[in-house]
Amino acid sequence: MFTDYFATKILKVLFQKSSQEVIGTETPVYGNQYNPSEITGYTGSLSLYAGLSTSTPAADGTNVTEPSAAEYHRVLIASYAYPSVNIFPTPDNGEVSNSIVLYYTEALSSWPSCTHFVLYDAETGGNLLAYGEFTSAVSPTSGKVVLIDIGDMTLSFSNVSDYFAEIILSIFSGDNYKLTLSGNSVYLGLCNTLPTKTDTGTTVASKEPSGANYSRVLLNNATEAPTDKLSTPLAGDIENDDTLFFPIVGTGGWGTLPYFVITDAATGGNVLLFGSLTSSITPAVDSVPLVRIGNLEISFN
Repeated sequence: MFTDYFATKILKVLFQKSSQEVIGTETPVYGNQYNPSEITGYTGSLSLYAGLSTSTPAADGTNVTEPSAAEYHRVLIASYAYPSVNIFPTPDNGEVSNSIVLYYTEALSSWPSCTHFVLYDAETGGNLLAYGEFTSAVSPTSGKVVLIDIGDMTLSFSNVSDYFAEIILSIFSGDNYKLTLSGNSVYLGLCNTLPTKTDTGTTVASKEPSGANYSRVLLNNATEAPTDKLSTPLAGDIENDDTLFFPIVGTGGWGTLPYFVITDAATGGNVLLFGSLTSSITPAVDSVPLVRIGNLEISFN
């Protein structure tokens, strides 16, 4: 599960013409001898820490209860600057799991039963990015070393393509310190058949209407002023604040459309997200399919 804080950054990159969102820190480099105030580049850093929680965290980053024992502390699991500490490999097939055993300090007293792991961008305080539930609770007793076995921490997405999930999850494997999506024009399409996580913008075309006049609708243009068709992301959620109009349905009709897809190109490209419409639509020939304000809502939680 991903927090509202992290989900909002993902949605800004995807829909708000923000080509990148820094998760760690980014420092400008001044290297022009003729103009010392000119920024010539940036250096970035990001360190991620895994903690334990005895309570179920909330998407807004609250309700985390870490052990109060003096010897307890979060463990460094990923560092953009020091790749050797990374416990997560490069994401594959839209998910990532810890590939090495994660060791905490020896418990000097019995810790309460820890049911969840929590991933922060700081050793203390900081922002909660993601969390998950252990298959079996961790209940350390005095004199025992707390460990998380290989594969016990897994992060993945539903209704997100492998392509886009791996961009997001690269943060947790220490491969990047910011979310970046190049050329982020984003389009909404309709589908007769549910897309899958492995679909591309080309393969999903066979699931879109084949009738005359069908085309995807632009949500955000990377090279021009924002189209203002979507709200500003808030609490990990975004929706359309303008009615979205598809072309007039042409000869042959478009059939029944229970699903939607979001891609980064008008044709071809990459699938980013997909899902089911609240209600299927079967637009008649010569009608104009539309999505009313607030009816397209996207959330990562």
